[in-house]
Amino acid sequence: MALPNDIITEDVDQNAYIKEESEFGVWADYRVTNKYINCPQVYMMPVTSPAGFQGTSVAFVQLASPTTALMVEWTACRWSSSPVIPDPNLFDPNWIILYKLPETVMKVLAADGQTELFRVNGTYVYGKKNPAANVYTDVSFPQPPWMEGGTSQNRTINPNKLEKGVIDSPTQAGGGGGNGQGLAPGGPIPVS
Repeated sequence: MALPNDIITEDVDQNAYIKEESEFGVWADYRVTNKYINCPQVYMMPVTSPAGFQGTSVAFVQLASPTTALMVEWTACRWSSSPVIPDPNLFDPNWIILYKLPETVMKVLAADGQTELFRVNGTYVYGKKNPAANVYTDVSFPQPPWMEGGTSQNRTINPNKLEKGVIDSPTQAGGGGGNGQGLAPGGPIPVS
């Protein structure tokens, strides 16, 4: 992915999301991945009983209030000068930084034998002070530094966009339960 300086001109559409500054130079790669870890603090325990299981094989217990963590993995790679990297200080003060792990990668030269390639990778991990009941309320899309902010609507996910049936099949719902009717190695495979 490259964004040469001469692509950005004075004729840029006023509605475009590309910054006009030439400071961003030529990028070889720039990626940011946000991973949200929503932990309901539920523990699955096998049931133990001297009288047998009586049809139940596991119990679920909530040990604490739910938590949400954010793991940001990023890489910035630029020709001729060190790249701009994501600032670990977020706009939302409810995300508390837990740790930062920057990684520099050995510089290499282009085929001309003179142009240096600079790469920096990193991981930031945050905890959310008051996580939302629906984790998708806290989720947002990252964007590269050469794009304007746009609106918050185009950087977030609408929690109403969840679609059942994408991960599993309705015919699998309720399988198991200790009665031998669920999916198991060597057992019948439901056909829809």
